[in-house]
Parts: sequence; structure tokens; C-alpha cells
Amino acid sequence: MSSAFENMASMTIAMANVAETTVENGVKQQGLLDFTPTFIIVAINLLILYFLLNKFLFSKLTPFMEKRSMSIQESLANAEKANAFAESMRTEYSQKMKQAHSDIEKMIEEAKLSAVKESENIIKIAKNEATQIVGKAKEEIDKERVKMMKEIRSEVAGLALSAASKVVEANLNTETNAKLVEKFINEAGVA
Repeated sequence: MSSAFENMASMTIAMANVAETTVENGVKQQGLLDFTPTFIIVAINLLILYFLLNKFLFSKLTPFMEKRSMSIQESLANAEKANAFAESMRTEYSQKMKQAHSDIEKMIEEAKLSAVKESENIIKIAKNEATQIVGKAKEEIDKERVKMMKEIRSEVAGLALSAASKVVEANLNTETNAKLVEKFINEAGVA
């Protein structure tokens, strides 16, 4: 601000130097500036006004302007820091989202593998149980077959005894006895 007034004062002095009187055709003409007592008083008033403004106004205004300038610079610096922090947070958020997506994909793959293993395990257990059930059924069938064979043998033995008692009653010859036993077995349905 003080440089503006210094410029104004130097312009005033330069104008004073330009103000020369010129003579043309015998007539004296005034220049741009005329160094009359009014001019000198105005110049002195301007200098006094400049020094008063510099002492009372500009001396108080300059620190205020500097403080304001510093405040604006601090605000700009804080805004830059906030932008940098926001950018770092955005980058960090983006990285965390990528990590979360990869973790989710990993969890899905692990769940799929676990489900496949579990289904294989269930199938294996079911096959083992089916094998056991078939084995038990075979054992039961074998037991029933043995039981049936025993019953058939005892039935055949009973039938044979019945036939033998009929043979003894008839007291026939051996050929007749053999025919009689064969006929009895055929009637009973034993092959």
C-alpha cells in the first residue's frame, strides 16, 4: 500500500518536471503543470496526507492484511491436507473393499469345497450303511435258508419215516419199497 503512495508522489514530481513554459509566436503558454504557490501547497498537503495515512491507517491495516493473508494460506494448506487425507482414505477404502471382495470369494470357495467334502462324506457313510444293511440282509437270508433247510430236512425225515412205516406195513419187496418211497417224495414235492 505504501508503494502506491510512493508511486503517486514520484508521478507528481515527474509532472512538475514536464511542466515547462513554452513560447510560441511570442505568446507565453503554460505547460502541463505550473509551479504556483497553490501547486506547492497541494503537494505539501498530499505528502502530509500520505505520512498521516501511512502512520495511522496503513501501519494498522498492513498487519491486518498480513494476518488475513496468513489465514488464507493456512486455510489453503489445511484444505490441501484435507484433500490429501481424503484421497488416502479413499485409496484405503478402495483397498479394503478389494480385500473384502477377495475374502468373500475365498470364503465362497472354501464353502464350496466344504460342501463337496461333506457331500462325499455323506455318500460314503450312506454307502457304508447300505453295505451293512445288505450284509445284514444276506446274513438274515442265510440264516433263514439254513433254518428252512433244517425244517425241510426234518420234514423230509418225518416224511421218510412216514414212508418207512407204510413200507413196513405193506411189507413188500425192495423194488416195491423203492417205488413207494419215490412216489411219496414226489407227492410231498421234495426234489
